[in-house]
Amino acid sequence: MEGFSFAKGLHRNNSIVYIEGLGDYVKIFTTNGALVSYEQLAYLEEKLPEEHFLRVHKSYIICMDKVRAFSGSAVKVSGKQIPAGRTYKERLARFGR
Repeated sequence: MEGFSFAKGLHRNNSIVYIEGLGDYVKIFTTNGALVSYEQLAYLEEKLPEEHFLRVHKSYIICMDKVRAFSGSAVKVSGKQIPAGRTYKERLARFGR
């Protein structure tokens, strides 16, 4: 639960850019750098507000406010190209509407 509280605080500060899943850990990329937390990506996906965050790949959640461009196969978030997984493309298409 501690990891979520930490991520929630970062979200309130509008500093999360994207989150990368690393097994039982996540790497949270913020406007000020990156942090690693012992948390599963699925747990954060469940807890973060869906109006601001979108899972686009089995290993990535993005902050929709930070998206600069997207296509059917990738999302550009603050200069980083993040792949869009096949099973998440429908969600990404709805975001683009």
